[in-house]
Amino acid sequence: EKVARLNVHYTSQEWRGIRNIQKIRNDIVHRGGKLRDDEAVVDWMNKLTTLSRDYEGEIVLGNGFLSYVTHTFASYFKLIGDSIAASETRDSR
Repeated sequence: EKVARLNVHYTSQEWRGIRNIQKIRNDIVHRGGKLRDDEAVVDWMNKLTTLSRDYEGEIVLGNGFLSYVTHTFASYFKLIGDSIAASETRDSR
């Protein structure tokens, strides 16, 4: 980010989505699928129709969640690609 002078879009909706996806992944892998008490993640999760919790509090990935994940990452990579293109244009001047 600093060396390449790239905007890595850490304040973007896509980056926030990726951070939440990472937290869900970590809860599945390291906490046996139990969601931690993270109000921001719970709020985000409640907005998605493809992610829920069962009666025991375990995370349930619904139909379409993986499509959401790949779309989120693809959108973020586009932002990074746009930053690289802008940097190349700036550097060629």
